Amino acid sequence: MARPTGTRKPPGTKFITRTLKWPPELWSEVEEHIPERERSEFIRQAVKDGQFRRAAERLRDYYTTDPEAVEWANFVGEAVGMVIDYP
Repeated sequence: MARPTGTRKPPGTKFITRTLKWPPELWSEVEEHIPERERSEFIRQAVKDGQFRRAAERLRDYYTTDPEAVEWANFVGEAVGMVIDYP
């Protein structure tokens, strides 16, 4: 069976295949809400979003606890601890 038009990867793009373990109820949700041809891209984007959110949380923690960052914030008169609110 041929792939549907528009689902090919850009030339030069490489992907690897890995086996992931999923809770059955979570995979059922993915199957129910995400069309099969869109699942890989959905999962790639979810991982990227999770990495971005984690990096933002680490920065927030750094700026609220690092002595030099706290000292600098106090020096310039800013509130200590930036608020980073990513969904």
